[in-house]
Formats: sequence, structure tokens, C-alpha cells
Amino acid sequence: MTDRGTWHARNIVVATGPHGIPHVPDGVARAAVLASSEYRNPAQLEDGGVLVVGASASGVQIADELSRAGREVTLAVGRHTRMPRRYRGLDIYWWLETTGRLARTIDEVPDVAAARRESSLQLVGRSEPGRSALDLDLAELQQRGVRLAGRLVGISRHKARFRDDLRENVAAADRAMSHFLDGVYRYIERARLTQEVWPGIRPRPVEVTSSPTRPDLRAERIGTVLVAAGYRPHHPWLRLPITEPDGSIRQYRGVTDAPGVYTVGQRFQHRHDSAMIDGARHDARRVVDHLLEHAERVDRTTSEESLA
Repeated sequence: MTDRGTWHARNIVVATGPHGIPHVPDGVARAAVLASSEYRNPAQLEDGGVLVVGASASGVQIADELSRAGREVTLAVGRHTRMPRRYRGLDIYWWLETTGRLARTIDEVPDVAAARRESSLQLVGRSEPGRSALDLDLAELQQRGVRLAGRLVGISRHKARFRDDLRENVAAADRAMSHFLDGVYRYIERARLTQEVWPGIRPRPVEVTSSPTRPDLRAERIGTVLVAAGYRPHHPWLRLPITEPDGSIRQYRGVTDAPGVYTVGQRFQHRHDSAMIDGARHDARRVVDHLLEHAERVDRTTSEESLA
């Protein structure tokens, strides 16, 4: 059923992507916050400081823009994936693809749920005049006066509560980044590219001295809470028993338990890059193959029945 009437189809492919609705942490009223998808520019916000929740791509970029506009910014930092925008002279996505990271399949990971919850890379999309594309990370934001806090637990009566886990979250992200860059180093050695790429200068670690745990937003003149904590799948129109509690569609390589219903573009659907434009083609090919195989079976059965 659509807003243009009811359509009938033998097969349906759900390709709406993994970004359904903004995720708002438990303990935070949706009506009291602005989602990153609703943010346009600093002038849109109430006067005063801003609490940005989430330290992945959108969170750090919004915190960066607000800080440059003269706002006092507090950034709540949960689990995040830190990477340099470029490494050894090449874009980090070149290394992710070349070393096989993007080609990993869901069958190869030890924890499927964790793999599908992995946060987006903490990157800025492009450089600006007079500014390096490498420098947007927590260390840079902190140096420019952005206050870092741990994961947001909740907000009640103008009081925010953060976990005392900032040091742990930052250290985990730095370890994961170092592990990947170690793999890049080994690849360069194996491929004998040492003379072909730039020296390996790694981002400096993020120093954590202290972080707030229970600030009073009113007393600190924080006028806006902006949530950039990612998105969750949302398919309220899919009235079939094939969705998981988190909203994702239960499938394997795009094929669901509901005959004739397929999906493409979910987070880590089969490959690490399944939700990316370039990566979705692998799952799309598998779905098309399955559709063709099914069509051949139907034609063969119909032909055999007509001869009987």
C-alpha cells in the first residue's frame, strides 16, 4: 500500500538504507533535544552553550562548527571509531579497501551484533582552505576549548549525568586505530611500498585529565542539547515477522524468511561496506541472482505442470 494506491508485486526489495530514525539515548526525552538531522547552522540554536551527544562523524563536525562560531561546547563521548582522514599520503578509505577491511563478511566476525553496531568513522569529509584534513578529532577539538565528557546517561531537571568512562572510551578508540594502522604498515612492507608512500605519522593520543559527570545545564548556560548518536533502522510499514528488536531486517545475503522479500543496504548486511554506495553492489548482485534462480524454478515448474 502506498500514497498512490495499492501495488501488487511478486518480489519486493527493501533498499531504504540503515538510517531510519535518530537514536536518542535512554533517559533523554526526544522532545527536549535537537537531532543532528535537524541541525543546519549555529544561528538556528538557542543562545548559550551546546551539549553535543555523540563523537562520531556528525558529532565532531557539528562540535567543530559550533566551536568556530564562538559557542561553548561540551561533547559527550561514547564508543567511537577514530581514524585519520589521510594516512601516508593516501585517503584512509583507500587503505580500508586495499587491506581488505571493507571486504570482511559477517561470517568472519566473532560478534555479529557488535559488528553491526560499529560507529561511523570519526572523519571530516574534505579539507578547507588553509586547514589540514587530518586535524578534526577529539584532540583538536579539546585544544580549541571543547570540553569532553563521558557517555551521556540521562538528563533530568536541567542536570545531565555522564558516565565516568571518557578515558576508557578514548583509549579503546586509540587502540583500535593503532591496530588498524599496524596492519597498514605490514601491508606496505609485504607489498614493498615503503619508498612509494609518505612516512607514517600517526595522530597523537587524546589526553584526558578530567571530565564532568553531573553538570547543571542551566547554571552553565547550555541552551541546546544536540544528539548525534547515530540512527536506528525503522520499518513501521513492513508488517512481516522479519524484523529484529533493533529494527533491522533479519536476512542472510539479502534473502529474508518472507518469500519474495529481499533487502539491500543494511549495515554490515554481508560485507563491512554493505551500507555504502559502492559496497551495496555486492549484495545487490546476490539478490538479483536469487531472483533469477527463483524465476527459473517458477518457469520450469509451470512448464512441467502444463505438460502433465
